[in-house]
Amino acid sequence: GKSTEARESFRKAISLDKTRFPLWQQLMVLDEMLNDFTSLESDSRQAIELFPAEAYSYLFNASALYQKKDYKSAIETLIIGKDYVAGEKKLLAQFYSLLGDCYNSIKENKLSDENYEKALNIDTENANIMNNWAYYLSLRKEQLHKAEKMGRKANQIVQDNASYEDT
Repeated sequence: GKSTEARESFRKAISLDKTRFPLWQQLMVLDEMLNDFTSLESDSRQAIELFPAEAYSYLFNASALYQKKDYKSAIETLIIGKDYVAGEKKLLAQFYSLLGDCYNSIKENKLSDENYEKALNIDTENANIMNNWAYYLSLRKEQLHKAEKMGRKANQIVQDNASYEDT
């Protein structure tokens, strides 16, 4: 329960040994938990430089860029990073889902829908992906039957979630 202190301990460990990716990964997890997207962007960029084949760093970097509303840079990072996902289907689904979010944010609706479709084809029971896509479709007043179906299914998978219920 002491995320700030834990993050400082991981920073100290990294200052002693920068060559261990699990330390970097935990640091990025803590940055995200603390909603410190400036640190997450910086730490993930350093991790990408040190470990260019580690997909998680790209996802964290894109997540930080997305939160900072730098959607085009997030898209570029995701496109590069998804090629490093090796066999982790749920991780690949996260890449496509965040691509869907980014494309939606820049009003590239067709690309947004294509990436959400890819994400759900990989992770068919992911309530978060269903909810986000349903929400965006409903805002655009497009494919409302599909949006309703996904929204219902998301609420069945994860019950009593106010965000899902709102969608």
